Amino acid sequence: MTIEEKAGHVQMLYYLPPWLQQIDLSALPKDRTAPFLQNLSIITHRYGRSYPQLVEKLWSSLVDSVEQNLAVILDFLVLTAVETVRICDTKCYVLILPPQRSVEFLPTARQITVCVAR
Repeated sequence: MTIEEKAGHVQMLYYLPPWLQQIDLSALPKDRTAPFLQNLSIITHRYGRSYPQLVEKLWSSLVDSVEQNLAVILDFLVLTAVETVRICDTKCYVLILPPQRSVEFLPTARQITVCVAR
């Protein structure tokens, strides 16, 4: 990864929280909430280890601005984990997130849970 790519990742993670503060997940239709949270989960999975404080800020921005977002996020994590386990029990790859098995999603879910709990 080049220095320019890393700088672009940092900028993306830096500029997202103010935008996320404006989102009320409970007011969105469910068919829009799930893809939105899936994308944030993918960002967390990809950048959570490299930029943990910036990723935490993404999730805390959602929870701090609108209290109902916490319940929506936790519901999403539980449903995704259950669906992931159910699908993986049949030895298939998960379609919810990029090909990940439940054991790969659970650390991401744990990181998200820690972020929203702080």
